[in-house]
Amino acid sequence: MRSIYRCSRYGFVEITGICEADRTDIELAALCVSGVYGAAMIVRDKKLHVIFNPEVTDLNEISQTIALIGYQTSLHEISKKAVSFSLYRLKTLVYYVNSSVFLESLISGLNK
Repeated sequence: MRSIYRCSRYGFVEITGICEADRTDIELAALCVSGVYGAAMIVRDKKLHVIFNPEVTDLNEISQTIALIGYQTSLHEISKKAVSFSLYRLKTLVYYVNSSVFLESLISGLNK
């Protein structure tokens, strides 16, 4: 069996328009790509550093996966699917927040 380090390659993908809150989503998306052994997002540099097996995947595929979840990379634009999914997540979040506020006001009204 070959060591993963002997057949691994290091690379990075530049990502625009991100903040610290996006770091986990981007790292997890990269780790979901078959052949990726490690991923670390450096927000300050706007770079996702990855260790991957070049026999299984490449930086282009990793970059495409990041674009699919809604982040623009140096290699890929944000996909339309990602935009519609992000809007769905936003609507769900707004619904949840509004429901929580409604439930909190209902509960506080019952406690009076």
